[in-house]
Amino acid sequence: MSNYGKYAKNIAKNKLPYENWNQFYTAYEKSANILAGVQFSFNLVTLASSEEIWDEENTYNLAGEFANVLADLNKSDYAYSEVLATEICDLRAKLKNHMDCLVTYTDHFMLYQYVMNCMRYRFEDYDYDDYDDEEFAKELLNYITSDKDQSTVRYKTMEVVKSLPIRMTRSHFFEMVKDGFSVYKGGDSDTLESFNYMIRGATLLYESENMKEYFPDLYEYDIHFRELDYEALDQENYYKESISIQECIDFLNKQISACQLISETLNQLYAFYLTHEYADVSSETYTTCREIIAFLLDNDAFSGDSSEAEELDDSVIELLKKIEGVQEGELDELSDAEGRLEDIMQSSFAAAAPDQILQEMNEVDCISKLLSTSYFADLDEDEEIYELSEAEVNASFGAFRLELEPILKTVPKLMSRALMAAVIGYLPMNFSDSNELYEYIYNSLKACTSLPEKMALVEHLEEIMDDVDDWE
Repeated sequence: MSNYGKYAKNIAKNKLPYENWNQFYTAYEKSANILAGVQFSFNLVTLASSEEIWDEENTYNLAGEFANVLADLNKSDYAYSEVLATEICDLRAKLKNHMDCLVTYTDHFMLYQYVMNCMRYRFEDYDYDDYDDEEFAKELLNYITSDKDQSTVRYKTMEVVKSLPIRMTRSHFFEMVKDGFSVYKGGDSDTLESFNYMIRGATLLYESENMKEYFPDLYEYDIHFRELDYEALDQENYYKESISIQECIDFLNKQISACQLISETLNQLYAFYLTHEYADVSSETYTTCREIIAFLLDNDAFSGDSSEAEELDDSVIELLKKIEGVQEGELDELSDAEGRLEDIMQSSFAAAAPDQILQEMNEVDCISKLLSTSYFADLDEDEEIYELSEAEVNASFGAFRLELEPILKTVPKLMSRALMAAVIGYLPMNFSDSNELYEYIYNSLKACTSLPEKMALVEHLEEIMDDVDDWE
């Protein structure tokens, strides 16, 4: 059982606070080094043997840069230097920008796919005989409210609402968006910034840096589908364009998975590097992790030769078995420590602590981020976070409306509805009770008089419910 609670309690009581902090910090660094080493070792083997990463030029280059960083750190025996830390941070920034491009493209192509899905039954037969708006609305409501966990209910509500037929005036739509923005009044500035990023990305208003440079083919496809006259498509061209969109989305999904794996592995390597001063170099866990790293580097596992990678994967299985089960205990330790750290950082001890201790607190916070599932978290958040005024929130909404409204006026109806649906999917919508939610669902279904479009969206909603049923 960890002693983090005891250390934090003593600090709060001002009982030998500096000694207790030193014990807290040292224990955390040791546990973090073990966890980072173990997690990194498992992911490193996965990275070396992942064909999807080594078969595509962009991820091949990124993984190659990662391998160079690893070789440099291993050669230095993980002795800390500003040069090596900068090398890691530069690659983290590059991976973050790479992922930003992928996410932006994904938002765009999901928008195009939404339009194509709404058109599907213009060219295929559909069965409308057994469908009823009222009954289907009840089915969707039951799907949403059947779960007791409120976070799951909110997620299901969002998934359903953004997939319903969109039949509303632009003024009504912007009233909904304004209500969504109003939730951020009095909130932190960074939350509104994240919201703006999501809705602008979902509506073609945002373009990430290097999109054309990193993915020139996707860039051309993006322009093509943005300018495509969807209403003029005949059956042959509809299927041709649909296949192209799906191929782009499949490519993006693979790229995102690869980028996440490289980033997660790099974060774990960075945490292992930052805590190496506290490593128990004589322990079996540490020596096994170093053996795995050395084996992969010595055998040129990052060459991109998938046949060699498969053999290497078999060769390190015995080494991986030695560290199985280690991370579970360390995860519990660090989870406890991170909760206690929040209390310590809010205490009078932290308010009066010298720079050295504040620096150590920031390092613990940094390592916590590196070992989390937020692979692209900012480690140095220099931007000041402040409480938002009503005027600032209204100004942010006004700027968004000023950008989006001209687009909604000029694009075809199907694209306009797709843009609205994309935004609605991100709005923090609060219904007073299940009756109000039911009315919203029912009215959305009833207002759609285009049966081909309605049945395509109904089919998608059925798939959402089926997916959850299968998972449960």
